[in-house]
Amino acid sequence: VDALPDLANSDQPWALYVGTFGPHDPFKVPTHYLDMYDLDDIPIPQNYSDTLTDKPAVYRRMREQYWGQLSETEIRDAIRHYWAYCTMMDDLFGLVLDALDATGQADNTMVLRVSDHGEYLGNHGLFFKGVPAFREAYHIPAIIRYPAVIESPNRTMDEFVSLADFAPTFYDVAG
Repeated sequence: VDALPDLANSDQPWALYVGTFGPHDPFKVPTHYLDMYDLDDIPIPQNYSDTLTDKPAVYRRMREQYWGQLSETEIRDAIRHYWAYCTMMDDLFGLVLDALDATGQADNTMVLRVSDHGEYLGNHGLFFKGVPAFREAYHIPAIIRYPAVIESPNRTMDEFVSLADFAPTFYDVAG
């Protein structure tokens, strides 16, 4: 965030990469983020009880070895901590956007926010990403902000996009 004013005052095109660790485990966050989520309101994923009998044995082994001993309360609390971590990351991303806005270059600057992978978060009785095979590991958000170029902003699109699609997009935008 501190680099944005210097970049914005340059006559040259610039790029800034902000890599964050989160929301990876351990899901440790300040209490005020946890307090945003009531433990009793956290749902257990519908497919939590998936027997995984039609899946490779590695998934059953991971579930039994690592997460099979968790109580329902512990499962809800893990989900709550992850959601709180995501909220904290959203707030930090907002600080980056605010700093960009303060430079006066926000309208003509492309911002992309993506994740490297999803989180099982109790789906299929699994947590983390483990051995990726289920949609939850691959279904990630992608947020793009480029006010001078994007038509009809503030919309959600459901089309399939791969992380590999972004490099050619950057080349196109850069001319």
